[in-house]
Amino acid sequence: MLNKLLIISPYPSADSAYDNPFSALASFGKNTLEAIRKKSPKTKMVVLADKYAGGKNYYGKNYEVLRVWQRNNISLYYHLFKKILYYRDYRVILIEVEWNLFGKNPLILSLLPVFTLFLKLLRKKIILVIHGISLDFTEISPQLGMRRDNWLTKIYSLGLKEFYRLLILSSAKVIVLEKYFADMINIYFQTDKAVYIPHGVDIDLPVIDKNKARRKLNLAVKDFIILNFGFINWYKGSDIIVKLFRQIKPGNIPKQSKLIMAGGKSGIHGQDRYYKHYFRYILKMIKPQERIIITGFLNEKLLPYYFSAADLVILPYRVFISSSGPLSLAYSFKKPFIVAEPLSRYFHSPDFKKAADSAGLKKEHLVFRFKADDLSDKIKKSVNNLSKMKNLSSKLRSERSWRNVSFKYLEILNSI
Repeated sequence: MLNKLLIISPYPSADSAYDNPFSALASFGKNTLEAIRKKSPKTKMVVLADKYAGGKNYYGKNYEVLRVWQRNNISLYYHLFKKILYYRDYRVILIEVEWNLFGKNPLILSLLPVFTLFLKLLRKKIILVIHGISLDFTEISPQLGMRRDNWLTKIYSLGLKEFYRLLILSSAKVIVLEKYFADMINIYFQTDKAVYIPHGVDIDLPVIDKNKARRKLNLAVKDFIILNFGFINWYKGSDIIVKLFRQIKPGNIPKQSKLIMAGGKSGIHGQDRYYKHYFRYILKMIKPQERIIITGFLNEKLLPYYFSAADLVILPYRVFISSSGPLSLAYSFKKPFIVAEPLSRYFHSPDFKKAADSAGLKKEHLVFRFKADDLSDKIKKSVNNLSKMKNLSSKLRSERSWRNVSFKYLEILNSI
């Protein structure tokens, strides 16, 4: 039985799950731990969390959240190590890992495997939850404003493989959120450490009457609302969906269709020159389009209104590097959804495929290619399949609720 658990993760405030301005990983981390706490209330937990304006320490029964490390500051490893020594009797350490975990400085992140290997020498048991996975940096380099054929990109590609190799070497287990990634890691690195646990679903978010939600947001009741949720980013295909939607003639999709880009600038990259150019480019495309609305960063209180108001959720991701948080939110609100072709690999996860089969849906119902005519065709067909799509989201909402997912985390935590 696990008695004590130390966690390294970005984290939201005491009264919220979705208000961390830098990382969606914060809500994931909190939802995970709250679910584990309910199943194992006697387990003592200490979260070594990120510092940000307004972020405070807070405490509960057998629970502490301490603001220990600062993004983009290499001294964060010193502060983390000092706290780990202070809590020396906490043998198991769970680390939520993504590329922007410690900010945008790649040098700081590259030291993470050195840090975890050192913890292993101290006989700590490291559980990694890896959220962004790619063994080829060239496929994601434009996200950082880098050319694919740049010599530095090729060096990063080699470094990325070694980064994962050393992380896996230092870990007791590696948790990933899609079966595709577990298979990729285990095959490429010749290990059996990677296990698949699906992205949990928050079933406690309030579902609001659709018409009430639309009145709150000044949206017409008769409109067909397509929602794209999350920070504006290259890898999420924010520019692609705007381009494609502009190319679709109004008569080729339901009348009064509107695309809502419910998100704003990336908290990590917002001040970078290449990102500013990318963001301005999107705004320029949207400005003359009355059918496209961009909201900016959403207050957590508005999140349920946008999802409740939507008819269809769309994920135009151009690369598949992790399970999507916005897709998990679509499940929370039992919303129909369609995804871009790179995300067709969701069908590798057995529970997803089983739920889709049970709902009478196949890849061709849920997946669109990056062509305006194919996107418009999928939107039109979704209108006829809304009940089946809602059924799919409802099934995954139930099966992947944090309540159910927490059992799988505890099974791993109690086994090491």
